[in-house]
Amino acid sequence: MDKLLILPFDHRSSFIKDIAKTDDPAIVRGLKGLIFKAFLQTWEKSQDKNSLAVLIDDQYGTDIIRQAKEKGINFTVALEKSGSEIFEFEHGDDFGTSLEEINPTYAKVLIRYIPGNDSVNEKQLLNLEKLAEHCRNTHRRVILELLVPPSSEELEDAERYDQRIRPAKTIQAIAEISSKIIPDIWKMEGFSKENWELIFSQVPFDMKVIVLGRGEDAKKVEEWLSTAAGFENIIGFAVGRTVFSEPLSKLQRAEIDEAEAVQEISTNFERLIELWNSKKASFGL
Repeated sequence: MDKLLILPFDHRSSFIKDIAKTDDPAIVRGLKGLIFKAFLQTWEKSQDKNSLAVLIDDQYGTDIIRQAKEKGINFTVALEKSGSEIFEFEHGDDFGTSLEEINPTYAKVLIRYIPGNDSVNEKQLLNLEKLAEHCRNTHRRVILELLVPPSSEELEDAERYDQRIRPAKTIQAIAEISSKIIPDIWKMEGFSKENWELIFSQVPFDMKVIVLGRGEDAKKVEEWLSTAAGFENIIGFAVGRTVFSEPLSKLQRAEIDEAEAVQEISTNFERLIELWNSKKASFGL
């Protein structure tokens, strides 16, 4: 895989709180269905369908998973328990059974990893070891989403944390995680050019990366993608809330109808695809 451009909407607790604003399963499924409809609109006219994928959960996305399989769309499914600060499997130790039944293109897990938080990290690394063993035995490809959150003190100076502290902590996190699992693809927050160079210079293996959006505004995401496109190791992005949050909010405020919301989400996704492709081409990659 030399390019992977994902529209993720596997969010569960945050989707209920910030997007749907209700825990009514029918409403949550309906809104996620609109996001998938927007993805389909982009996918159906794409000349590079194999590079596009969706990231979904199996709590609200079973119908979307079925459709993706029927149409031959690449998809990945979230395995982590939603809303948990510590990485645990949504289906407990039976995660492997669920994973093989769904049979996604990729298995995805999210881990919030703070180097030095040994008691928590020991539990998280144990679960990653279980995942690694299962995926080795089943020849399953893995996307690992790595978040390295700041402490409350570090959060007071977010810019300093992003520029100076997070890169070093990320390198340490990668080293510790890699003792248990080396995923096929790392899903990571954006960095400056200098910090990407630092990270890649310190990692002793050929890592493949996609950049996540972190719910940032379009300007920030475009800045991250424009920088990331200059690196051969970075093969794409997974940007969700930046793409669909505002159209769905406008829909819920009755400012637009469902068809217009779908069109806006599709347009936002296509804008990022076009940006990525043009930047990669400008770097000759």
